[in-house]
Amino acid sequence: MPDAFIPVYDDDLGQVVLDGLPAGAAGGAGLRPAAGLELIFDRADGHLAQAIIDPGESGAPTECPGGLAALFGPGTPAAIRAAVTGRGPVRALSPDPGLLAAWSRLARLDEARVTSPVPPASVLWAAEAAMTAGRGGLRQRARAEARSAVAGLAELLEPGPVPDGLSRAARAVADLAEADEPWAARRLREILGQGPAAPAERWLADRARVPERHADRERHSDRERQWPEAGGVVIPHLQWSLDPRLIPGRVLVPGLSLRTDLAVHGRAGSDQVIVEAVRAAGAAEATSRCWARVVDPALRRVLGAAAFRAVGPDHRVRAEICVPFPVTELSEAWVEVVDDPGRPVQSARLHRMRRALRHADAALRAEQAPRGLAPSFAAEDWSALAARAWRSCRCDWLAAGDAGRADLAGRPHPRDEAFLAEAFGC
Repeated sequence: MPDAFIPVYDDDLGQVVLDGLPAGAAGGAGLRPAAGLELIFDRADGHLAQAIIDPGESGAPTECPGGLAALFGPGTPAAIRAAVTGRGPVRALSPDPGLLAAWSRLARLDEARVTSPVPPASVLWAAEAAMTAGRGGLRQRARAEARSAVAGLAELLEPGPVPDGLSRAARAVADLAEADEPWAARRLREILGQGPAAPAERWLADRARVPERHADRERHSDRERQWPEAGGVVIPHLQWSLDPRLIPGRVLVPGLSLRTDLAVHGRAGSDQVIVEAVRAAGAAEATSRCWARVVDPALRRVLGAAAFRAVGPDHRVRAEICVPFPVTELSEAWVEVVDDPGRPVQSARLHRMRRALRHADAALRAEQAPRGLAPSFAAEDWSALAARAWRSCRCDWLAAGDAGRADLAGRPHPRDEAFLAEAFGC
């Protein structure tokens, strides 16, 4: 990771760009700490890959966005003006390590919040975001997250006693929410003062968690990844992936990996493709807004589409897609889930790239070994899941023609601390 960044003005875009090492196999996570400033961090090791500065968005063509001087030092405004005007030497900028670490953590937390099996509305996401934003000097974001978390956090922790990790976050939330929600902040402090910290294992055992069937299926062999019903058949050459960003809100629950995101199989004696998923609690009415499609990426053609519908009391939903001819006749077909059956079909390369990122997301999560997502998992289960996901990630990057990112997928990554929402499963 470079210690210094050179500001370069892009005259076509009217932006100043600071480039570091590009984001690797897991892609990047973005953060906008201030108007006119966007930062991209590598999701695997957290390094700053790029800073994009739009001086005009802050009000004046050569103005330095707020927060940038805090990150790169007091000489930053002069360096930005020199880059924009072309007058004077353009000096290299070195980021503050502590602030960079806090902003990197916050960006990767925001990314995980979208793709995690734990609902984005969990108060633990908001609690950690408040604590991390506070460390990074983002006072407005910290207070907003604390306001949304404080009452729900008190309700979640009220039975007490509270594990150490949650206790630290809860105290930070109470401090940040004091000015806006004094009663809830006081109630939260009372709960935290009720007794000594509880072991995390005991607290986990008494709380709701992501259904263990996700974890159970992760242990099964590859032939079990289809979740086949009676009479179901495996369809050769059929690929699939679930990208939570292509569907509305929080309707379908991502699994621990691609294996448990979707179940895809055929029905013996028919030209149907069956796609099953798990819907989020309270999302029954929104299920029909998610469509499963079989597409031919080579011709950019939709072969068939169907909306999901509920099929059981366990939040399982199913889409039954009719195709005009047997999909076994195609050299490559993909199942994807979208919010609009008319959405343009992506190329095979882009499908591979997006799936590589999904594999990397699962690998990073498994490396954190978040106990709350699968309390029955032993260390070797998480290690096996991470290794399998990185192998799949590497294969997809190779198929997409990106040997550099494929190589990075095969290298060890620094282990990060598990996010609170996933570590405690709620």
